[in-house]
Amino acid sequence: MELRSTNFQENLAGRLARIFPGATPMAVPVRVERESGKAERTTIEYGTPREVIFCNDAGVNLDESLRLRSDDGLLDVTVCVIAIHWNDLKQTVAARFQAPVHNWIKA
Repeated sequence: MELRSTNFQENLAGRLARIFPGATPMAVPVRVERESGKAERTTIEYGTPREVIFCNDAGVNLDESLRLRSDDGLLDVTVCVIAIHWNDLKQTVAARFQAPVHNWIKA
């Protein structure tokens, strides 16, 4: 059942990724932190040099700022939500880096 759920999430992220030219599939585990203090773990499913796409349960809003941190500490950035795709109780979110990120995807 978990495999099916993961494939379903990847399909949702893949659909949103289509509107971002050059989106690259990836699997980067991150912690998503909201200004309210709420946090959850998810995986960046796609990325571009300026955006990331991931699924979440927290119900984020357009233009909301989020902090993304990877377990290894190599990614610790603030992003702004620029697109949301809803499906049932799950969101697929596209967010843009608020500042240039070094050592990320090269354009």
